[in-house]
Amino acid sequence: MGQGVSRFGKRVEKGAKLRRELRRIETELSDINIEMTPNIFYQCLTALRLARYFGSFGTSAEMWIGLQADYDLHLVRYETAGTIEREVAPRAA
Repeated sequence: MGQGVSRFGKRVEKGAKLRRELRRIETELSDINIEMTPNIFYQCLTALRLARYFGSFGTSAEMWIGLQADYDLHLVRYETAGTIEREVAPRAA
């Protein structure tokens, strides 16, 4: 168990280091007047920052957004397993 706590602590530490290196400032949304929901704005902002930070590895903002979208879709699909199939009938051809 102590080993798991150690790994978790290292993950948190690495995440904090990355946030510092990306200079992620939570007040940026209020500084920019943009017609976007806060969640989408932060995802785009983070994707742009990650693309810049990891740019030497050939990453792009679109790649980071795609990864996030794939992950979000996976979570929603898992959480709603069966519900959509029960509630929505396919349209007849």
